[in-house]
Amino acid sequence: MIHGRDATFENQLLETLYYHTINDSKYIDNLNKSFDKMDLIVNKDGEYDTYTATVKPSFMRTNFYKQGNLYYNKTEKVPDANYASIGDYGINNLTIDVDFNQSTTQSNLHDKYYDNVVRESDVRYDVVADFSNPSDYRLIQRALARNKFYRFSTMKKYLPMVKSIREFITSDDWLGNLKVQTTVPNEYNQILSPFEKLHILDNALKIIQKNIVKNYQKERGTNQFIPIAVKDVVKDYQKVIPKLSNKTISEVIKPKPMSRLMSSRMIGQLLINLKHH
Repeated sequence: MIHGRDATFENQLLETLYYHTINDSKYIDNLNKSFDKMDLIVNKDGEYDTYTATVKPSFMRTNFYKQGNLYYNKTEKVPDANYASIGDYGINNLTIDVDFNQSTTQSNLHDKYYDNVVRESDVRYDVVADFSNPSDYRLIQRALARNKFYRFSTMKKYLPMVKSIREFITSDDWLGNLKVQTTVPNEYNQILSPFEKLHILDNALKIIQKNIVKNYQKERGTNQFIPIAVKDVVKDYQKVIPKLSNKTISEVIKPKPMSRLMSSRMIGQLLINLKHH
């Protein structure tokens, strides 16, 4: 129950929302346009189908349904302190090697130097960006600005211990000692252009991004498994499916016969086997 000042605020908010949804058609149109951009399916009054899924009586008579359990893994929150450095994401904080052939967009250069297999002795390693060198910060910041992941509001979701972008690119715990380098054919005797360096650094940052997202977990499983009765999980239910009213179709939901699915005996035996393992 809401009391006092909070109640007044909640009531004002609800009244404002009610007014706009009833009297302001433009407000609703703007909402629908926003849903369209988000690829969310919206429905208008009456424009929906209702599908019902019913548990088979034969399954409800089984001992598995009456007395059986399903088990779910209890999880725990991973402390933010577990992600205190870039190494906690499985990333080498000293060097990242990027293939020059995969980073440059000059196809004629590909044809000239990569027609044959390039041996290790035929290439050199050029440093593209040294995060410990202030003179490289302009290039680094430009590459970061080209990737939406490195906006601080997004980074913070996966890097809870990072306090700022500057800390991320200068701290020894993060990228402060990193050197991004690329393998270049010895025959390519030109100095890498700023454009080439930028594209190579783009790829290095994508590699870092991929590993950060892949290795970050808010929760992790424990060795505890909690039982829950099958009859409390497997129930009749209804699903209301809006008829498509926006331009983008992300999914289509239709009813499907259950005759070809596994029998209750097969499901029960499968769960017994899993439990013993």
